[in-house]
Amino acid sequence: MKKSIFLLIIFACAVSVQAYDFKAANADGCEIAYKFNADGNSVSVTYTAKGSRRNPRNYADFLCDTMRIPESVVYNNQRYTVTSLDSMCFRFLNRDIKVLVLPATIDSIVFFEEYNGDHYADASAFYGNGFQSIIVADNNPKYMTEYGILYSKDQTVLLAYPAGNTKDSVAIKEGVTMLGHGSLVYARNIKYLELPLTLKELGEESLSQVDTLSHLIIKDSVERIDDWALDCRQLTHLTIGNGVRYVGMDFIVNPTLYNNGKLYLNVYSRAITPPVIYNWTTQRPFLNELPLNRVYLHVPSESLDPYRQASA
Repeated sequence: MKKSIFLLIIFACAVSVQAYDFKAANADGCEIAYKFNADGNSVSVTYTAKGSRRNPRNYADFLCDTMRIPESVVYNNQRYTVTSLDSMCFRFLNRDIKVLVLPATIDSIVFFEEYNGDHYADASAFYGNGFQSIIVADNNPKYMTEYGILYSKDQTVLLAYPAGNTKDSVAIKEGVTMLGHGSLVYARNIKYLELPLTLKELGEESLSQVDTLSHLIIKDSVERIDDWALDCRQLTHLTIGNGVRYVGMDFIVNPTLYNNGKLYLNVYSRAITPPVIYNWTTQRPFLNELPLNRVYLHVPSESLDPYRQASA
């Protein structure tokens, strides 16, 4: 996850600093850390990180297996509404915490942005989480969950998958058009992933570090594969549908970096016209992005010449 390297450095430098303004016990008697929001009337859930990536200790002293976020919290005799999740607040989370329960008052989990007209969804609060299930109050106006997976309320964007979910087979619900930025990052057990026919975009780092996934079919409905979307170290078979027109830089991992170079990747592109790789201000041929010393590319027979010309 190249983009996350900088974030990791910041995180590593900050772990010895108190990142929260105060702690307060929830209904189960377990303390949650909060930061004041700019409005002065609300707070964000934040992290209590100690240690490092190899020795994660975020919420190390949290003794409950379920983290229930309250609607409000009292500090110094003043009540504050809990409205948001701080970026990275569940990163390197204590893996004894299995379930997250979010109240109706939470209205800022994901950051939606536009850059050069592109839609961007970032649920970085969940990066590296160990939850087996995420639950949101039914009356939350912005978010919902199904089978422990967090979606936007209109069910078009998958925002966060519980990385500690023990299921090895996952079917993402029909109606979802986008896998948000980092939405399934670090999922530890997925061996088979079924993408819906409605899916249009694999967001940046959406499947990054899903290292148990070896086969993936990207259906014809998908139009975009964003940067670092498929940084899966065990991927050996990848099918790219005919609808793909945009592919971000480093969308796929170089298999030579892992497993002592023993893995080979078969890429089956159904796209009649070779997709174009975009790298911020430049674009380059699709083939130039693939580590061809470890990749076998299969293309439609009628498109052999266009692919050859695109790689020249």
